[in-house]
Amino acid sequence: MLILSIYPQGSGLLLRMDNLIFGSATFLNYPLKTLDFELQRIAIYPNPAKALIHISTNQLMISKIQILNFYTLKN
Repeated sequence: MLILSIYPQGSGLLLRMDNLIFGSATFLNYPLKTLDFELQRIAIYPNPAKALIHISTNQLMISKIQILNFYTLKN
């Protein structure tokens, strides 16, 4: 026999599953959020590219760019 229980916990939910044979399992579900989220605009073109790509942004400071090919190998 499986017993399911759902409880509110903080801003999320707690799911508890109890079974006489396997014991119990507990799962937590919380919404993903951040208070300091800022939308940054990045333009990367052309796509697909052959020899040159352009990357532009208004306010974002880019410290590192890593380019992978179709097979996820570094170029």
